[in-house]
Amino acid sequence: MIFKKAVILVLFVLLISISGCIESQKMPGSGGVIIEKFEPVLTQKSSGEPLAIRVKIRNTGTETARDIRAELVNIEEFKTYNTPLKLIKEMRPDLLGGEGTEITWTWDLDAPSVPSGIKLTFNPMMRLRYTYKTTTVRTITSISIRELREYASSGKVLPSEATKKSRAPISVDISIKSPLTFSGKRIKFPVSITVKNIGGGEVCRGRCINRKEDMNVIDLYLADYDIKLESCNLNGIRLTGGSATIVCEGEMAVSASQVRDMDLILKRSIRVETVYTYIITKSTQITVAGK
Repeated sequence: MIFKKAVILVLFVLLISISGCIESQKMPGSGGVIIEKFEPVLTQKSSGEPLAIRVKIRNTGTETARDIRAELVNIEEFKTYNTPLKLIKEMRPDLLGGEGTEITWTWDLDAPSVPSGIKLTFNPMMRLRYTYKTTTVRTITSISIRELREYASSGKVLPSEATKKSRAPISVDISIKSPLTFSGKRIKFPVSITVKNIGGGEVCRGRCINRKEDMNVIDLYLADYDIKLESCNLNGIRLTGGSATIVCEGEMAVSASQVRDMDLILKRSIRVETVYTYIITKSTQITVAGK
């Protein structure tokens, strides 16, 4: 009996530990600004009565969100007391590994007029739009000129690692491919860039000036790079099905003296960035009873 109780106690402790680990690891998978709360204080109201909808938004990513525009829509039957549009200049990220910065507010309304003896359900919606950035850096790890020649002759892929990747609703992954060619003072190799929309919303390139043409499209650009990308177009990438992959020719240049120094160690990086407008929505339900 004592042994059985001990086993049950151990299993109970393990269950608590596992649950605690799962809870402590809950982090947003995509990042960016999310609508954490959009709900009425009371879900049922009488015709014409005042009601309030509480809102909480949070920046769960690693970049600063700018030009945030929150709009209350699908409320034609409601009477509003304050503007259904809220503008926020920016929301900074929490760089210390916390849950991210948050902003809360309340929208005040009057319930629609509903005939006596009837109950109707309404679905107010919030549309959130903001500007965000994704940065990805891939670094070719330290490798000598001698090793570069060996990689070129054997068909190996250059060793590399991701040294920076934003937590954002748009994901950019960089991969170094083979074959590697080393000719004269030029080192060339394929570079694959995969872009994915992982935030559950819609993306529009830049400031989304032309929604019809820019929706579901992004532009990539190189920043602070010492590896050139050629034979590919980084502008106007359309995310068909939520993702797109382009293959470029990467090129590293070395001087004549560097080529002769077989033990010279090289370390180069590719830094790709994209700035875009991101749009998400969330709805709620309010039941109104006629008096």
